[in-house]
Amino acid sequence: MVVLTVVLIAALVALALAWRAERHQSALRSAGTSATAAARTVAVDLTTYDYRTVKADHARVAALGTPRFRSYFASVGAKSAAVVRSLHVTARGRVIAAAPLVRDTSHVRVLLFVDQVVSARDTKGSHTEEPRISMQMVHDGGRWLVDTVQLEDSSG
Repeated sequence: MVVLTVVLIAALVALALAWRAERHQSALRSAGTSATAAARTVAVDLTTYDYRTVKADHARVAALGTPRFRSYFASVGAKSAAVVRSLHVTARGRVIAAAPLVRDTSHVRVLLFVDQVVSARDTKGSHTEEPRISMQMVHDGGRWLVDTVQLEDSSG
């Protein structure tokens, strides 16, 4: 009887541990999925702009970031907006693929493959850029925000 009780307790402990591990893995998968969806939105907003609305376009991107990202983006945004306006640049980004690397349920790095169609006043037609972007996403205040953005080398 004692052996049966010990076996039963061990089985219940093993079952509880397996259930807890599966629940943790499920939470990590969910974090990866939701962070990737948010990163896709940021990537499209980051690579889609128009010289006529660049200020609003940049404000939309900044709203999707942490204070750290907003500070960084403000420092580079004014310069890039001036170039976009002076050259009459328009761009439309589209995420081709994305993959998350989940650190924990609040921190996910997402690698994004983007195609960006760009045109400017002084160029004939448009051309396609293929930026590869790495975003560190953090879960804060009930939503996923971009914390850092890095262009990855896509030359192979």
